[in-house]
Amino acid sequence: MSTLTSPLAELIDGLLAQPDLEARAAFLRQRGRYDAETLEALATAGDTLVRDDRIRGARLAEVLIELAERLPAPLAAPQARYLRAQAHALAGEWTQALPLIAAARKGFLTAGQPQDAVRTSVGEMHALAGLGRYPEALAAGERALAKTADPFITALVAQNQGMICDLMGRYDDALAAYDWAAAGYAALDQTERLGHVHNNRGVVLLSLGRGCEAVQAFQEAAAIFAARDLTLLTAQADHNRGAALSLMGDFRAALETFETARRTFESLGPGVERDTVDLDTATAYLALNLYPEALATCDEALAGFRAASMPYEQGQALVRRAAALTALRQLAAAEAALAEAETIFRELDNEPWLAIVWLEQAALWELMERGDEALTVAQGTLALCERLGLAVQGTYAHLRLADLLIVEEPETARAHLEKALVQAEALALPQLRYRAHARLGRLHRLQGQTDEALNHLTQAIEEIERLRATLPQETLRTAFLRDKLTPYEDLIQLCLARGDENGLRLAFAVAERARSRALLDLLAGSIDTRLQAADADDADAALQQRLESLRADLDLIYNELLAADTDAAKDDQRGPRLAQLRSQAHQHEQEITRLRLRLEAVGPGYLDMAQPLSLEAIQATLSPGARLLAYYIAGDELMAFVVSPRAEVRVHRRLTTPGELAPALDRLGMQWNRFRLGAEHVARHRETLEQSARAILADLYDQLMRPLADDLDSKQLIIVPYGPLHGVPFHALYDGQSYLIEHCEISYAPSATVMARCQARPRRPLELALVVGVPDASIPHVAQEAETVAALFPGARLLQGHEATMPALRAAAAGRDLLHLACHGLFRADNPLFSALRLGDGWLTVAEAAELGLEAGLVTLSACESGRSRVVEGDELLGLARAFLGGGAASLVVSLWLVNDASTGRLMEEFYRCLQAGQSKAAALRVAQRALLATELHPYYWAPFVLVGQC
Repeated sequence: MSTLTSPLAELIDGLLAQPDLEARAAFLRQRGRYDAETLEALATAGDTLVRDDRIRGARLAEVLIELAERLPAPLAAPQARYLRAQAHALAGEWTQALPLIAAARKGFLTAGQPQDAVRTSVGEMHALAGLGRYPEALAAGERALAKTADPFITALVAQNQGMICDLMGRYDDALAAYDWAAAGYAALDQTERLGHVHNNRGVVLLSLGRGCEAVQAFQEAAAIFAARDLTLLTAQADHNRGAALSLMGDFRAALETFETARRTFESLGPGVERDTVDLDTATAYLALNLYPEALATCDEALAGFRAASMPYEQGQALVRRAAALTALRQLAAAEAALAEAETIFRELDNEPWLAIVWLEQAALWELMERGDEALTVAQGTLALCERLGLAVQGTYAHLRLADLLIVEEPETARAHLEKALVQAEALALPQLRYRAHARLGRLHRLQGQTDEALNHLTQAIEEIERLRATLPQETLRTAFLRDKLTPYEDLIQLCLARGDENGLRLAFAVAERARSRALLDLLAGSIDTRLQAADADDADAALQQRLESLRADLDLIYNELLAADTDAAKDDQRGPRLAQLRSQAHQHEQEITRLRLRLEAVGPGYLDMAQPLSLEAIQATLSPGARLLAYYIAGDELMAFVVSPRAEVRVHRRLTTPGELAPALDRLGMQWNRFRLGAEHVARHRETLEQSARAILADLYDQLMRPLADDLDSKQLIIVPYGPLHGVPFHALYDGQSYLIEHCEISYAPSATVMARCQARPRRPLELALVVGVPDASIPHVAQEAETVAALFPGARLLQGHEATMPALRAAAAGRDLLHLACHGLFRADNPLFSALRLGDGWLTVAEAAELGLEAGLVTLSACESGRSRVVEGDELLGLARAFLGGGAASLVVSLWLVNDASTGRLMEEFYRCLQAGQSKAAALRVAQRALLATELHPYYWAPFVLVGQC
């Protein structure tokens, strides 16, 4: 180690290599170093070693304690005990450190070294502070100052006083103490100690919301530590810098910094540093709306802090846990976590963190419809923040009060928002700025102040999109917009209220900006879903190995889950086993998701952000007779934009509300589920099922299509659903006489821009086909379907059964024009990114499908529910369809519900025959569906498949 002289480093290495006390003593005797002076030198060297390699430092301390007692070595013994106490403290083992510190102090006094005895008070302060015993820690420091005039010890005490004042929320006192310590160290030329002060000072600045200053302080600390090869301290300073970057909205840099620091801490052995990184990572996940990941990461940190008896950190973790639980609507658990955190911070007399607890309580109680309590606590929090000068917490308090008062006291709400915006601008924190602008925009819109509303809403959206552009991963971009759609909706309604063509076109453009943006980024190549390959000795290798192990276990769970799901429909007693399997799957999936986030955090990332196309560019991709029908929900209003190739865009407003639409959608879902009850049940109730299906589909037609009928005089219709409408088979809507598919070709797209990008892709002849079939006893017709499809394409590659492995699919998919997969599908409504297709050797999940690197003009997923998606805010579709579109397919044929494999086989044969005859994909699917409709009246049989993308 460069900070130790070579002879001492070699001596330590040799000493630690010996198996027992006798061997260690003999080792020193052989070198003529078995004396008290050598042990003292080694203890002094250990002070440097323990901060860089905690485990080796602790072992050295234990060896020196044994040797010092045998010699004896009166000074080396207390030095070694104090060194061991330092090792415990660095691991967060405060209760183990305190008795060693007391023993070291006694030993120094016995050895006639009173100043060394005084210096142990610094360690005592640290340990007591770790246990949350702040008054005792400050008292220990005052006792030390009373007993010494040593400038170095005085600076050490001041530094620890600063740390304790920070933990108590006395930020001004903390900064003053750090300034005192810095002056002392500078006078003594103690550069390394100055690094500690810079690091600690940055923590206080971060608490005050002074992010830029905090980043600079952490950078100065890291530079000092790195120059001295102090790995642990460098990682701590870098980790703190990551927390500052997270506060400032630079999430990409923050997460990369966290992961790099975490790996360093793990390499150095057990300690609370990893728990601290987990806590800050969870905080970033909360800001990015990754609530399950935030909760799991936070709970791991909380367990570590509890084990180490660190109340301050426990309180922080409980607050973050409560925020995640609130977002997940687990309100009782959130309230309990906040109550525990409040007790902790009251006992610690930490008012700034009490303010944070109360802000979370106000948000929680508002959700629980306890508005009066929420208002009271928010008002009290604002008063506390103003008294303590807490700008960040105060800004959040103003925002919370505005939310609570905006309906009944709009002018009071406006005053709070204007103050919040001023403070957010002063703090240069974009996460606060967009919140203030969005709320002011809504308030001005509601009050009819159009220009002011337009200004604030535009600024809010620009701020949101600047933040989003820094996110390199699909998962982060998908989640980020979930709680940020209100300004988009407000701006759309503001534009439509103008009542002119320009306002309408602008409203359509804003709707496109708020819809399926992460999927658009995937299609444009602006982000990458592939994990970077890891070297054998790389830190990524261990993570990827764990990832592969979890995937293998998950394959086994999915196999049993598929069987249990089938059995559960026949036997209600299988329900508990099904629930158990889902719980096991969820645990594995959650760990996989978090591992991927960690692996992606240190990748190169892609910082481009694809922009929605203009209305003119979208219209240019439409064929002359086509109409694009794009739905959108703003507030409680469902509207529809109708776009023609060259004519002006039209809008139909207030078609229905989500609440009015929900009963019909629920009944539709129940209709498909009736077919899970088996063929005998279906045959017995066939006529009733057909009648009820038509009634439901007629109800949906009346709400969604009939008001638009005059604008839909077209033989080609492209549907862009929104929210819950993504599960609606528009082609099967019933007008009372016939189904919509009987009048026109129908295709679907996640957004108008995604449609246009798919349409613009080269139209490859569908010649080189790869057909995959994985039959089993429950889907016996799959084998015949695969053989029939392969026979239609000369030179097709057919992978059947056990041949249809993951490696074979990856190898054969490259360069294919058409990919047809006939197999079991598993849609995970609770965790859609783990929806999967069953191959011969396992399950192809969403993440793996996205990594296939397809160039196909058409991918057909002939499997149950292969087109089902969970739609999250921002109208991002999470499921297999997204994976294959984002992975390179120009168009997809996918199913919206469980399919019958016999009727599916007939439909696919007719569909491909029409394609071979030169018909377009949309026309071919229409012909196939109408042919099946002629023999199978219930839409369950003929309508499950939809065409998405290029038509």
